[in-house]
Amino acid sequence: MKSGSALSIVAATAGLLCGAAVQGLVTHGFPSLGWSALLMIFIVCALAPPVVLMLLAAGEHYRAMVRSWTAFFFVAVFILATGVSVFLVSAYTEAVGPSSLVLFTCGLGFLTSLYFVKMALLKAGSKKRA
Repeated sequence: MKSGSALSIVAATAGLLCGAAVQGLVTHGFPSLGWSALLMIFIVCALAPPVVLMLLAAGEHYRAMVRSWTAFFFVAVFILATGVSVFLVSAYTEAVGPSSLVLFTCGLGFLTSLYFVKMALLKAGSKKRA
């Protein structure tokens, strides 16, 4: 097993285990959050990684860009897994509302943008080789 896969499993497992502890903080920390706010959270979280990676690439800090992409990925996996756990605990203990999906939405935004950044880089690399 590659070290990246093992670290992804560790991040996901840690996130799933943290969900029960974080559930009270998230659901009571954002009590008046509306459903439309989840869209804004997704957009902001989807825009953050590409902006950081583009700033690093513009400054020709390619090693830092690779490390940042890796860190963003593991943090996104952790946040997404924590969000799933918070949602499941909320569904079991109390009513499900927008506040129980905040971390899930944030992690999904991060992973979505990282996927599109990776696809864009692969496409640019294949055009450069051709």
